Amino acid sequence: MIVMASIAFVGCSQAADVKSQALMLGVLENYLAIQQKLAADTAAGVEEDAQKILRKISEALNKPCKPEEIACATVMQKISVAASQMKGTDIQTLRKQFVELSQAMVDYFKKFNPKWENVYAFECSMANDNKGAPWLQRGSSLKNPYFGKAMESCGAPIK
Repeated sequence: MIVMASIAFVGCSQAADVKSQALMLGVLENYLAIQQKLAADTAAGVEEDAQKILRKISEALNKPCKPEEIACATVMQKISVAASQMKGTDIQTLRKQFVELSQAMVDYFKKFNPKWENVYAFECSMANDNKGAPWLQRGSSLKNPYFGKAMESCGAPIK
């Protein structure tokens, strides 16, 4: 089971400044808000949270990138593109769009190992038309965003 504990970042380096750390923590918080809403079978506010992610990532991508930060900027761009596609109020559509956002967030987590407190990574093999899909969430009690309350405990920790 993957547990994270604080945060290190924007240039995806251990020497990230406080402002950069706050930026990515904000991205995580908006992502987790979307995950919680989808797990609770509600679409209300999802598009707004996705737009907040987009704005925060845009702030970071508007700054010059050092050569060692290119890999991080690439993942951040994927997060931004995925967040920009989360529109509307149809929960099934939002859940399909959440797959790409979650894949990008989990990709960031795996590549850069941020220290996010009490954040766990899970995967549901039935999501995404039985191709499987990951997600991050706060706490270890499963709250599946792809099937909501109907199958809230469907999933397994990503190791």
